[in-house]
Amino acid sequence: MQSILYDCQCAIFLIDITQKDNIKLFERLMENLIISELPYLKIIITENKIDSNREISEENITAFMNKYEIKDNIKISIKENTGIKELAKKVKNYVEYLETNIPNNLSCQSIQEFNSDNKLSDTQKSTKIINIIFLGNSMVGKTSLFSRLNKNFFNESFLSTIGIEKQMKTFKYKDKIYRINLCDTAGQDRYRTLPKKYYQNADGIFLLFDITNRESFNDISVWMSEVDNNIGISKKNSKALIIYLIGNKLDKFERVVSREDAEDLASFYKIKYFEISCKLNINIQEIYARMVGECIPNLSDNKEQSAFQVKVTKKKKRTLNESLCC
Repeated sequence: MQSILYDCQCAIFLIDITQKDNIKLFERLMENLIISELPYLKIIITENKIDSNREISEENITAFMNKYEIKDNIKISIKENTGIKELAKKVKNYVEYLETNIPNNLSCQSIQEFNSDNKLSDTQKSTKIINIIFLGNSMVGKTSLFSRLNKNFFNESFLSTIGIEKQMKTFKYKDKIYRINLCDTAGQDRYRTLPKKYYQNADGIFLLFDITNRESFNDISVWMSEVDNNIGISKKNSKALIIYLIGNKLDKFERVVSREDAEDLASFYKIKYFEISCKLNINIQEIYARMVGECIPNLSDNKEQSAFQVKVTKKKKRTLNESLCC
């Protein structure tokens, strides 16, 4: 349930107030949720069947809301169509609030394109740079995610990345513009070792595996060891690093890595897990906005961040028997 709610803006807890035990279901649910990891989720307690004799008192509802610090509730009757419009309005108002108060992705514009299209006030300008690197085995979809975030583009015949590729993008957050430096990396063994400076400069990491490829999932431990060897994630660090474990190719039916296994691994490393489809553009902008939103509070106020300095890289030719990246 936790992972499903990552992708939600609102959760409507529909409580049948004529069933005394109904609220206990939501108590068990709340006990298993880590609310601090769902900063943009609004929970609306919705008391249904107000047209009938209630078994759950208003005092019990209030106590439940106070215990879990839930602020919104509404009384409805689906049978008599009472309160439904008000509930819909609550959801609509909150979604509109999110659109203006949480990260707004402008990733389809390069720095040059954005500067030519927009004149920014001094309060909007920001020289802060957020460095995000893509890690994972070859063919798990790193370049597909990279391309989706750059130009919202997907190509069935992406070629494997050799070395490192980067792209600087813009991102608007609370009326300020940030520069996002996306860094795609190779997944082949001979290119796997990144210079230490890339890890040290990173603010966030998208660590990808293919849910239809067990080996790519098993190698997550190798990648985490690589990160640990370079910046010591297992030790106390002055710089916080945000790592997302990403299961790609959600569009495919032949998955061999279950969501439960992936969530268990993410829990072991104390990182968050998301599932995406680069091909169908599922959850791409959501994980990007969350990543940037989590990185921004960690940026230093005293100095500008440095961007990765990389050379233009070439692509290798794909042989006919190689699988396509998606």
